[in-house]
Amino acid sequence: MGKFFAAIIIAFMIGWLSPMCSHLRENVSTIPVPSPAVAPSEPVLPETVEAPVEALEPVPAQAPVPERAAPRLVTVAPYRSTKMFPEIDGGRYLVSILRANLSDVAATGARLAVAARVRGEIVERAQSGSGQTLPAGSTTYFGLPVSVDVFDDILDGPDDQSSALDWTLTYRFEDDAPGTTRCYGVSALPRRREPTGLVWRTFGQTSVCP
Repeated sequence: MGKFFAAIIIAFMIGWLSPMCSHLRENVSTIPVPSPAVAPSEPVLPETVEAPVEALEPVPAQAPVPERAAPRLVTVAPYRSTKMFPEIDGGRYLVSILRANLSDVAATGARLAVAARVRGEIVERAQSGSGQTLPAGSTTYFGLPVSVDVFDDILDGPDDQSSALDWTLTYRFEDDAPGTTRCYGVSALPRRREPTGLVWRTFGQTSVCP
């Protein structure tokens, strides 16, 4: 009986398991496992930002620099001397000053005058005779007489503007209208320079006619 029941059980198991075994492949280890689908990635390009380009304003062409015109001026100025001015007749020094025509036109009718001022008072005057012509670009010396006593008094006087020699030059350029008068003036104080020379202190210049 036991063998009979065992055979029945074995037959039942075979009949029940056979459908399941028919679905298994012979070699389970070789079954390929599909990978999860991945969408192909697009290449990542560096981000570019387009900045607005401002329109450049046109640069105007630089105009040529005109040549500077020569100044329309004639000046007078004292100069440093290594010795005292020479004495002339009547106990006077012939005190010279430098005249310079800085223009490109000749100056005509040039006349020079000097006033000796001592402690605020004009004590002596001198002036040149007929007018002279000063060529364009020329530099010349011109002297006027000043009494020795007056000049020495100024030399030994106070070191301020109360004493000085006041020079005035009047002239006109040859292309000026008839009757035109131009002026240039300077005030200067002589000081002794050892051993026998002179230097000057200049207080101011003007181109306004007195």
